[in-house]
Amino acid sequence: MTVYQRLQNQLATFWPDLDESDNDVASYAFDACGALAEALLLVEEQETAHLVNCLTAATDTIDMYVQDLQELTLSPSELNAFIEASPVMKQERHRQRVLTQELLGRAILDSEFLAHLKQLNGQAPLADFPRLPTSS
Repeated sequence: MTVYQRLQNQLATFWPDLDESDNDVASYAFDACGALAEALLLVEEQETAHLVNCLTAATDTIDMYVQDLQELTLSPSELNAFIEASPVMKQERHRQRVLTQELLGRAILDSEFLAHLKQLNGQAPLADFPRLPTSS
């Protein structure tokens, strides 16, 4: 079993079952686990599809966050335009472009390069969870 397979197995223990959870942020945790699983697969297999899946999980999180913050009654196309124009989605799209450009310019993903990506990524959270309405 590779180190990545062990990490994937450990990650699986944290992956929430959305059908059995009543936690207000379980969907966010689900997306985070999906992004991390794809990031691990990207490092292990170095296939572009895993990068795309990782980025999609992050934008899905932002999409859900914007909808959770707003009481929107928009058509699907208006909703997508609203979400894409939101400051948090614009910030995420920029972050993704910067990281993707770095990844596409690098053939080998070693620990030094991953540290560089981590520095570029920053530590700001994608979602400000205290702002979310709660069901309680």
